[in-house]
Amino acid sequence: MNDDTRRRFVTEVVAARARADSLLRQLIDARQTCEAHLAEQNRPDPIRLVTGQSSLDRAISDTQRMISTIDRALNDADRAEPGLLKSIADAVATLSTVARPGLA
Repeated sequence: MNDDTRRRFVTEVVAARARADSLLRQLIDARQTCEAHLAEQNRPDPIRLVTGQSSLDRAISDTQRMISTIDRALNDADRAEPGLLKSIADAVATLSTVARPGLA
């Protein structure tokens, strides 16, 4: 792979990292809003009762793991396969698109 291609993939992954970070902040805000709403109504989170964690807790944890994976890919970008960098950028773009409508 040539340097221009690698640079382009790294740029895409850096942008994906920024989107993932934004998504993480939105998820944390949504969890706080949801927890406040449930507290106002004096109701437990039904998903948390069944699974031990809310669906937002799970999404936050998954997003944090994704950010860690992106960070590792960026740290190893000089050795990483271009397909891995492209896959990470595409996965974050897809996740951001899917998750954003419910959080907006």
